[in-house]
Amino acid sequence: MKDDLRGAGDWSLDGGLLHPGHKAEIVMSATRKSPGVASPTQDVGVPAPPLNAPDHRSRPSSSEWGAVCHLDDIVPNTGVCALVGDRQIAVFRLDDDTVYAIDNLDPFSRANVLSRGIVGDLKGELVVASPVYKQHFSLVSGQCQEDPDVRVAVFPARTEGDTVLVQA
Repeated sequence: MKDDLRGAGDWSLDGGLLHPGHKAEIVMSATRKSPGVASPTQDVGVPAPPLNAPDHRSRPSSSEWGAVCHLDDIVPNTGVCALVGDRQIAVFRLDDDTVYAIDNLDPFSRANVLSRGIVGDLKGELVVASPVYKQHFSLVSGQCQEDPDVRVAVFPARTEGDTVLVQA
């Protein structure tokens, strides 16, 4: 069942877990291409609601923890991208199963790619290297290691059983 999460199909969040048959609130690292979809943050294959329609999708508020995936959905020392509210968040898993969450937007390239970066250690700091221009961002503080004036947002992340939760 876990492998289905990476494939095509519709999923929904029900009680914090993903279930087949409905629209997804998670965006995995692999980009899915669909005709007529202009933005990577739009729902794939789902027609847009009328402009005046209320948004009835369940999204966590800024103080709630939201389930984004199962721990086994993230290969150790890699990341995935989760759509939490309207924001793309890069969620990383380390060898010891600790998880970290930062903004997926690379401030230098202005592309949502940090979840695809390489996780490592730079002078004792746990970092992810952007796949575009290779800047390193701390998974703990969000600080760019090459430019002290630049940082990305950091979000609390934890596991509960086999579920990865992010507070955003």
